Amino acid sequence: MWEYYRPNMIEGTVEDIYRSHGILHPWDLRIENLMRTFSIDLRYWFLEPKCMWSENKRVIFLTKGLTGFAYKQTFFHEFGHVLVHEGDQLAMSDAQRQLMERDIRRFLRFAMMPAFMLRQLEPYLLSSPWDLVELFEVPYQYVINRLKDIRRRIWNRYWLEQEAKWRCQQNRSYVYSG
Repeated sequence: MWEYYRPNMIEGTVEDIYRSHGILHPWDLRIENLMRTFSIDLRYWFLEPKCMWSENKRVIFLTKGLTGFAYKQTFFHEFGHVLVHEGDQLAMSDAQRQLMERDIRRFLRFAMMPAFMLRQLEPYLLSSPWDLVELFEVPYQYVINRLKDIRRRIWNRYWLEQEAKWRCQQNRSYVYSG
């Protein structure tokens, strides 16, 4: 059923960036690998997470004490800013910052478990959420939500195409019956 899946714009951007940097498998999504691949310096402090970047330097500041999925999610949030945004957040209006944050929340849905990586897996893994939890190192609920989103988008596309075929057949039958 993957033939009915169409990535949206953000998901396509994530896939293009990952592929162009050799991020092709779930194990490539490990934070240490992303830091090395994208030349990111990771630092810890007691303030809110932030990132700074220029053409030759990328730094992500994470709050000390984060662990587990909160750590990974926060890293990917800041990583998303580095990859897809430009400009100084401090110089932006509130509306611009809110739009940027909304984009990053959408980015997170795709960046930690990209569909193009799922597509490459053995089909049985897609029906085994616990295997995906281990493979992508994300929580069970994240896997379930991501799979539901993918299935919903596949089924929506499938039914749209079925309806279009049906309408096309209906139009032909009207032409020939008269």
